[in-house]
Amino acid sequence: MALPTNCQNPECDKIFQRKNSKQIYCSLNCKNRANYIKFSIENADEIIWQKNYKKNAKIVDDIYTTGIRKVYKTTLNQIGFDKNYLKCQKKTTKGVAYFEVGMYWLIDYSIEEYEIQKILQNE
Repeated sequence: MALPTNCQNPECDKIFQRKNSKQIYCSLNCKNRANYIKFSIENADEIIWQKNYKKNAKIVDDIYTTGIRKVYKTTLNQIGFDKNYLKCQKKTTKGVAYFEVGMYWLIDYSIEEYEIQKILQNE
């Protein structure tokens, strides 16, 4: 039988009796939590990006559902929209930039405004 050992989860201080020599966590919950912590540290940038992208998508969705189709860039900034978290920048043949934000295209309509268009399913 293996000797007692400390749980390897950084949040757990338990000393436990191992059932085999390879066991390093006191429970399945501790193992899962330790793996989540490791994942969160290794993927911190991606997690932050996803969180902010979802926030942007919610802001654009809220604006679109109220019936507004053009919005000032300063207004978006004031309500928490962060243009650093946009994906799929594309340009039309005329050089107009547009971005995918959730279910919408955010079209760089002018220096001051974006136009919001819903993405069609067959695009």
